[in-house]
Amino acid sequence: MFHHATVEPVEQGLMIEDEFRRTLAGPDAAYHLSHGLASLQMRATLSAPRLGDDMRESLIFTISRLRVPVSGFFLDISDRARAVQGLACAGELVRFWAEQPLVRRKRWSREEIVQANRYVRWLRNACHNLALLEDIEAQALAPLLVPTSGGWGNE
Repeated sequence: MFHHATVEPVEQGLMIEDEFRRTLAGPDAAYHLSHGLASLQMRATLSAPRLGDDMRESLIFTISRLRVPVSGFFLDISDRARAVQGLACAGELVRFWAEQPLVRRKRWSREEIVQANRYVRWLRNACHNLALLEDIEAQALAPLLVPTSGGWGNE
């Protein structure tokens, strides 16, 4: 993540989009989605400088491409549904961020943004937990893959 006071909204959007695209690429997908969502939540605030229309459309398109791969992170159908809702709410946060700050206050209710942030936070936390499990499992396997004086530890 990055400090938003020194980075323009388009650059912030590009960095978030990069995390989302890394989610599509495969390795460490849950980790990248968690980080992209955290950055989005930090940026999509009432007082944030406006995200441009082109960046809005690009982010929304990339988020729409995440639906199938992210659904595959979860075995439970309820978790899949919450993940899809979390992605839809991420799109709503992008739309919110793309409004002029004064328009945000008029067009979006506090409750709508709080609820969108809740779903995004759920997905973010779920992906963070998946990434932690991947790390735990990789660490557990590591001693089996390290060569010993007699060869590999798993021989």
